[in-house]
Amino acid sequence: MDPLGADRRLTFALKFADSVQTSVSPDRLFDLMADAHGCLTWHAHPKGTLVSSVDAPQGLALAGTEVRVRAQIGKFPMTTRTVVTRADRSVRYETASEVTFDHPRLPTCFTTERYLIEPDGRGSIVRYETEMSRDWSKGTPLYRLMCKITDRFFAAAQTQRCFRDFIASAERHAASYTN
Repeated sequence: MDPLGADRRLTFALKFADSVQTSVSPDRLFDLMADAHGCLTWHAHPKGTLVSSVDAPQGLALAGTEVRVRAQIGKFPMTTRTVVTRADRSVRYETASEVTFDHPRLPTCFTTERYLIEPDGRGSIVRYETEMSRDWSKGTPLYRLMCKITDRFFAAAQTQRCFRDFIASAERHAASYTN
């Protein structure tokens, strides 16, 4: 498997870390994170995002598993290719992703995500880390400027909201199966 983005000129855009306490046990949280089809069934997406298909094996997506998702953000269709880079049950879940927009002038994005799960007497503490970069071999100078402004002033808050919404969705989903 080729490293995602290895053959491209990338521009760093974002590095973010956060943590949250959740009532979901480490085992259950890991199973939800490793459920590649969960993005169609239970977890939250940012407003304006519509997931249309997931191409992944059934069962847990463990290290080496590749997942392809077709989605749309606003009016821009895209394909996400995600490779699970590490999956230590109930402890850690890591991925590397390549997001390619169908629009010829939108840059491809590359992300890494790491979820570190620690048991807590009431559930888990989840530490989240992500990094994102873009390939500007396509894209316009105006769009690049807009991205720099958005990254500088809004990306951290949006990323935090997405992470926390994801964990809240996991809590709701886990609770729906225990009640």
